[in-house]
Amino acid sequence: MSIELILSEFGPSRLNAGGADLSALSRLNPTLDSFKKIFPDAKVTLYTDQVIKLDPSIKVVKVNPHFKKSGPRYGWRANDYYCIYGLLNSNEEYAISMDADMLIVSPKFSAIAELAKVFGLALPLNPRLMLLVDGTIGADSTYRIQDDITLGTSLAYNMSPIAFSTRHSKARLVLEEYLLRITNNPGRGPVHMAESILGVGYQPCVLPPQWCVCTPKDLNSKHIWNEAICLHIGHSDVYRIWRLKKFIKALKQKIIERIKWQ
Repeated sequence: MSIELILSEFGPSRLNAGGADLSALSRLNPTLDSFKKIFPDAKVTLYTDQVIKLDPSIKVVKVNPHFKKSGPRYGWRANDYYCIYGLLNSNEEYAISMDADMLIVSPKFSAIAELAKVFGLALPLNPRLMLLVDGTIGADSTYRIQDDITLGTSLAYNMSPIAFSTRHSKARLVLEEYLLRITNNPGRGPVHMAESILGVGYQPCVLPPQWCVCTPKDLNSKHIWNEAICLHIGHSDVYRIWRLKKFIKALKQKIIERIKWQ
């Protein structure tokens, strides 16, 4: 099973929509290092408009995105375009695109390749759950309810991680449709993804919230934190809460063991 990790970083400085300060980390981390722990033999390709010094084993593709560089959403739009472009242009059996502010915290992440093998495409549920909600309050949205045959009731998706079986024709159609939409009408990636899935009429595997743990302000559950697979630590509160939940769980287990042996 050959696997490629697709990363994309644009603009001179690192920006995260969730407000976290990750300046102490190299630009592709924590995603790169935590991914390589799961898939140590995976190839890595970075799409960027910058000169970034990296390990020679990482393929760097310097590109010139067609989005307006002076716009405040340039980096996000370029990222949303090239993470899918990279999937479509991968020569490996499976390609997985991720934002650089993701921390994999469970070895169960390895199942993502098997899910892509079965379904062709796998991507996480958006904690806002419905397209109407994400399309209405999400940044840079092009969503128009009058154009939506589901009246906003369909699923909303997150854009990291996305796993793609490169030989799956229906999944490829969805990703190609996505690139057309975001090229012709630049805007929020998750909205274009939801509309592309509806347009093609193909349902990918929807990964539970544990695959992209976001701020609990949108969706919160003890099962999300206890069974977390990948943390979106670009959201400033996620890593802190996960560490606290993990500490409390371990403390409870110690108390239970102590009582058991008394």
